[in-house]
Amino acid sequence: MPEVKPVQVRAPEGTLLNGTFVLWDESPDDPVTVRLELSFNGATVSADSEEGYFDALCQIRQVIEPDGYRLLCLGASRGVYPSRMSRGMGTGDLAYKLEKGRAAASKDLVSIFSSNESLVSVTIGEQQAYFDEWLESLR
Repeated sequence: MPEVKPVQVRAPEGTLLNGTFVLWDESPDDPVTVRLELSFNGATVSADSEEGYFDALCQIRQVIEPDGYRLLCLGASRGVYPSRMSRGMGTGDLAYKLEKGRAAASKDLVSIFSSNESLVSVTIGEQQAYFDEWLESLR
């Protein structure tokens, strides 16, 4: 049975839209992949991934971000990124909240589908850039 989670989506003009994620730990089409579906504003975007939910989330973001939509969840925020190990744990729905100059620890693991008041929603490119800067800060 899939799990349903609420999510807010910031529209290009800045308004907040209510949406939902539907999570399948086993895709209906392929039991070795997860499926993530985002529904908002009358549209539905889905992605299947053998890599887990973070990868599926990025696939969905690649579809909606060019139109100016931003997801308000930790998996789409600056300073949150999964490690290889966290991607391999279960369905890959956990990632680390990163702080430059400090190695991530298990206490820094967060659900990519959660939200909080300090969340800074960014594009995939901005999220990757922060991750690269974080890596460099550890050297």
